[in-house]
Amino acid sequence: MLENLDIPGWMNGDERRELYGLVMSASGPILEIGHFLGRSTACICAGIRDSGRTTVFHSYDLGFRTDEEFRAFYDDMHKRETPVPELHRQMFQSSRVSTDIARENLERRGLAGFVELISGNFIDLDRGQYAFVFCDAVHEPNEIRHNLPHIMDRSMRPATWAFHDMDAGNTALVAELSGAQPVKQVGSLGIFRY
Repeated sequence: MLENLDIPGWMNGDERRELYGLVMSASGPILEIGHFLGRSTACICAGIRDSGRTTVFHSYDLGFRTDEEFRAFYDDMHKRETPVPELHRQMFQSSRVSTDIARENLERRGLAGFVELISGNFIDLDRGQYAFVFCDAVHEPNEIRHNLPHIMDRSMRPATWAFHDMDAGNTALVAELSGAQPVKQVGSLGIFRY
């Protein structure tokens, strides 16, 4: 299933296999920040299913409906003009939010029952505590500084974090700001122990 995952997104096969394996060995509730169309969410759901365990899994995405909403949020975050990715443009033209499409993608694969998909900002909507956090909303230093304190607030100790789009600079900043220990890097998926 992970090899032939045709849900649009940016995680490569090695990253998806690593995420799946981490979920297979995770114990406790799971938080995903940035499900977009459900590519990573499907990996997490498959890991939950295949582990045979029942676990709480909450997954958030911001739910932009237009180029203007996307730009307003990210221009403010990055303090510069942010281009709208083509996958987002296509979604906006369909007049649906990412959570709607992610739900359809998971339902087609029999995985929707393993996750609660939520459209909105986890910072405003979630107060849970999680043993495993997958985040695809820490792409650069401004996003790390913005989201990391809230991820820390929602993380049990110890917790495992899997952050997408990590490079050496992002990894060092996460470690510096949180005290989390970098454990492993697979592609741009950085694994931390918090």
